Amino acid sequence: MPPAPTVLHLRSRSSAFRPLAAYSLAGRLLICDRRLTELAAFRVDAGALARRSGVPRAPAGPFPEVCFRGPARVGDRELEVCCRHGPGGYLLEVAAAGRFWLAADGGQLCCLEEAELARAVLLGPCLALILALGGVFGLHASAVDTAGGRVLALCGLSGAGKSTLARRLRDAGWRRRADDLLPLAGGPRGPEARLRFPQFSLPREQQADPAEPPAAPLAAVVCLTPTEGEPGPELRRLTPRQGAVAVARHTVASRLFAPPLARRHLDFCAGVAAAVPLYELAYPQRLDQLDRLAAMVGDLLRGS
Repeated sequence: MPPAPTVLHLRSRSSAFRPLAAYSLAGRLLICDRRLTELAAFRVDAGALARRSGVPRAPAGPFPEVCFRGPARVGDRELEVCCRHGPGGYLLEVAAAGRFWLAADGGQLCCLEEAELARAVLLGPCLALILALGGVFGLHASAVDTAGGRVLALCGLSGAGKSTLARRLRDAGWRRRADDLLPLAGGPRGPEARLRFPQFSLPREQQADPAEPPAAPLAAVVCLTPTEGEPGPELRRLTPRQGAVAVARHTVASRLFAPPLARRHLDFCAGVAAAVPLYELAYPQRLDQLDRLAAMVGDLLRGS
């Protein structure tokens, strides 16, 4: 059964909620009182459901638990972030962006104060929290289709070479599915990639096609680990424990998760590691290694 829609009350100076647009992202329906041009390709007709969505309830404080406080990357900026949690949900305060309240069930988001970078926060940490509360976790990864119609994820820290390797694989004929963020969820056949999600750094022709299935089984996860020195690339299979730690480490916005959500997240990571193979690909980060890396990952794609 799909989760209930999330109502986004983005007009911080208006108490009345009037739905103007609805968007379907990674299996979650978002009903908004403002049109989001960044999500135009994912707009849907929610019909009567949007008209019945009602007025978001007032934020239910207090929020005594500090989940995270400090600098964090939001879009292309480093901003000061404070995330608090309480019985009524999450309160997210971001310098130069504003204050946002997210209900405990992920069903409503209110923009309490809006500043210049509000949309970057909405489409970044706020959206990540909404999806996570619905059981969909964003992996900091690029992704490529396998020969068997599944999806292989290439995860790693910023600058690890995910996008560069995915582009090289696309040049070799493999279809690129995601760049930077891949939503994952439990599916009827195990972990699956939710493909209807905006990939802002990919050109239009590489975005998800609405006519295609919205999800595909996850085939494997390859964690890219740049090394120093001369030894060539080395691919090794991770144990389930190591794999669960790797998935958790590369989950977007996991530092914002309060303990109940963090426990659900760790259970999900363990489930992924038990269901699909996870690898570490250690390599010297030099361009002359790129073809060897693409060949090694290509072998995995052909076998999946």
